[in-house]
Amino acid sequence: MEKKVAIITLHDVKNYGSALQAYATQCYFQNLGLETEIIDFRRPWETPMGYWFYCTEKSLKGVLRNILYFPSKLIQNGRFKRFKKKNLLISKEMYVTKEDFKKNPIEADVYCTGSDQVWNSGWNNGVISEYLLDFPTRKNAKKISFAASFGDSNILDSDVEIMAPFLKEYDLLTVREKPSVEMLKSLFDLESKEILDPTLQMNGNFWRGICKPERKVEKKYILLIQLNRNHQFDELAVKFSKEKGFLLLRLCLRVDQIVLPGKSVIIPEVEDYVRLIRDAECVLTDSFHAVSFCLNLEKQFYVYYPEKYSERLKSILSIMGLENRLLERTSDRDYIDYDRVNDLLEKKRLEARECIRTIL
Repeated sequence: MEKKVAIITLHDVKNYGSALQAYATQCYFQNLGLETEIIDFRRPWETPMGYWFYCTEKSLKGVLRNILYFPSKLIQNGRFKRFKKKNLLISKEMYVTKEDFKKNPIEADVYCTGSDQVWNSGWNNGVISEYLLDFPTRKNAKKISFAASFGDSNILDSDVEIMAPFLKEYDLLTVREKPSVEMLKSLFDLESKEILDPTLQMNGNFWRGICKPERKVEKKYILLIQLNRNHQFDELAVKFSKEKGFLLLRLCLRVDQIVLPGKSVIIPEVEDYVRLIRDAECVLTDSFHAVSFCLNLEKQFYVYYPEKYSERLKSILSIMGLENRLLERTSDRDYIDYDRVNDLLEKKRLEARECIRTIL
């Protein structure tokens, strides 16, 4: 009888990296011969009502920002809803409170905390114990994490106290960033293994397979994917595109970003996020997942480190031996040797597969 894995991750965030890592996680376990189910767990701001009306900032400014973002939310909702409906195998029940888990227990042979910043208390407005698998009732079931991320290895003492008893119940801990391995050992006295993000566990051919073959933009372009507003990043991107003689194409995550430098592509379909990276001459980004897709699709790229949560970018560049990919210090001599990168990626994929197979 086929074993079942129940996955809890950031699957309903209107964010390209989150949606695609959830899909990759699902496909990864399917390829290992497991029946998969993504638990439809929602944080307060991801519920049907919360998405439209939840204000992180409880003030007039927060309300006005919510109104300003309404057109963007309308487009995002349609784009990500289509991708989710087409690709993700999600539980019939939605889970928001602990009572929901008691009313509708989730039966599985393996419970998995998926990837992305599930253990980042700053990102989650505190520790969310559901992401630490506080809900399974089956005593003989396995608990694992699959490239989970803390976002930052400098976590609060209060977070350590809350998380420790839950983490000690895991049969296998795998994390996305190397510093997290050291942190789990020093703060929790727990062994763990650093593995690649799910989007990197699936190879380039897999991701090319979800895209339309034709180009979305006919002109040659430099693609700018910027998650964090930064004027210096804008200036460097404009300068870089002029030097190369290519169009600067900006992937806009919101409608109001249309005023920023570059030709705008406003909130594309999730598959087109991959297609735009696939066809770019070069990618400039502060996004971890944009770098992941550049690596998979063998693209030249440069990064600009954000002020917060840059550890994940630094970690993947260190693993790949690409610490020189800084937009502030570009050079034509810095051409990425993808024969070497692909060998490294395949080696890391094999290590993860053996690790996961052993525990399963």
